[in-house]
Amino acid sequence: MRLSLATRRWLARITAPRRRKPAGKKRHAAPALKAPRLRLLGTRGKLRIYLVDATAVRKMTDKNPNAPDFTMGTNDAVWRNVTGPNEVWVADELGPLERKLTMLHEMLERRRMKRDGLSYDDAHDEALAAENRYRQANGRGLDAALRKERGQ
Repeated sequence: MRLSLATRRWLARITAPRRRKPAGKKRHAAPALKAPRLRLLGTRGKLRIYLVDATAVRKMTDKNPNAPDFTMGTNDAVWRNVTGPNEVWVADELGPLERKLTMLHEMLERRRMKRDGLSYDDAHDEALAAENRYRQANGRGLDAALRKERGQ
């Protein structure tokens, strides 16, 4: 009696020796983040993008009268002494589309200030224009723009 192909495959699968996972490095828990950082959203080279507790950040700005207002996000080119070096912060209270728009805004603003030497006002205006383009398009093309900005 000849067995069907499906039956032969099933028998081979259940009678095959079990493979063990190779012994390797054990995974360690991620290091705890310093407040107000809640979660690492992504990286781009040395740049780290964090989801932060917006309420805690606003309390920090209330204590420092020279700090700009925190609305949706910030970066190390704007807040050198508040964020860590090479960091972008995005508020935790934003929805998924707004989070992506804010990430794009902050990365563009940071690049234009650090690499191209623009003032905050000029870099912010350019980043705001790009953000508004994607907002009016309901996020169409936003993922591609984020990949390009991240250098992927």
